[in-house]
Amino acid sequence: MAGVAVQDQAASAFVASAVGGGDTNLPYQGIAKALQRGNVVPFLGAGASVFHRPRERANDVHFCPPTGAALADHLAKLAHFPDSADAEHRRNLPLVASYAGLVTLGAGFLREELREVFSPEFEPNALHTLLARIAHTTNLLIVTTNYDDMLERAFEREGVPYHLVATSMGDIEKAGSLLHREPNGKSFAMVQPKKLDVTLEQASIIYKMHGSINRLRIEDDSYVITEEDYVRFLGGFSAKQLALVPPMLAAMMKTRHFLFLGYSLRDWNLRVLLDMLSQFDNNAAKRRSWAIQHNPDTVEERIWERKAVDVYGLDLQMFVGDLGQAFEAVIAPS
Repeated sequence: MAGVAVQDQAASAFVASAVGGGDTNLPYQGIAKALQRGNVVPFLGAGASVFHRPRERANDVHFCPPTGAALADHLAKLAHFPDSADAEHRRNLPLVASYAGLVTLGAGFLREELREVFSPEFEPNALHTLLARIAHTTNLLIVTTNYDDMLERAFEREGVPYHLVATSMGDIEKAGSLLHREPNGKSFAMVQPKKLDVTLEQASIIYKMHGSINRLRIEDDSYVITEEDYVRFLGGFSAKQLALVPPMLAAMMKTRHFLFLGYSLRDWNLRVLLDMLSQFDNNAAKRRSWAIQHNPDTVEERIWERKAVDVYGLDLQMFVGDLGQAFEAVIAPS
């Protein structure tokens, strides 16, 4: 337990000290208050699990999960991805994963390799810890497209109960179903999206939209990663039916702000999210959303703005520190 205490103290010190120098136009106090009310859905992308990695640990696969580019390169080497292929193709994780799973190694090998990559018990970073601490004051719906379980680990260390909901895309007969674990539960139940019955009245909800490593049962590992996975996943979205987004969660999203952390517009994950969110029509409720991106370009900003998302160009580490301080001010007794 001493290691946990040291980690928590380090995270607390970081949240308290890494303040200043960010975008002064960003409404930290307003975002913090909306979070405190439970009216914000944080969306965590790959960058949310790696932004804290120091340069000297860039290649330490036990410190935090690989970036998408690093994972693509790793799989490309294993799968003997053609050297003659366009360099952009080699960095395209869904394409490389498809090549590994369909052409050279097989889907079983790909699944086993992904489990090995994400099996280390990565330490939660300051963002995961901050979200868990916010969830002490109000139950949150958090959506992540990451496969690691750093967020769950932070909630458990903070003693915060949560529903865990993960998309199942492994076996064809299970594709489109969900794995659900009750707060403090020891096992998962397989449910259809329309039959998922969870509310924020009981506990926070962590929704792992693109699957997750499952430490209880290797058979329940699920990864939306290949191009074919994305086609199947996107096929669940239509104007009439959001098959892969549980209706109860979709209803919650329609009434809340979104806070995007750790995404790039070039990510497939984000394109899926933007397509989905356009159907929620949060503009009708006049709710602004926010995205934190490092050095966003004009194209990115304009596309985000069309989705009623304000883009702020600053480092995620700086943002987490400033938001942590703003949240402490919001909950401080007056």
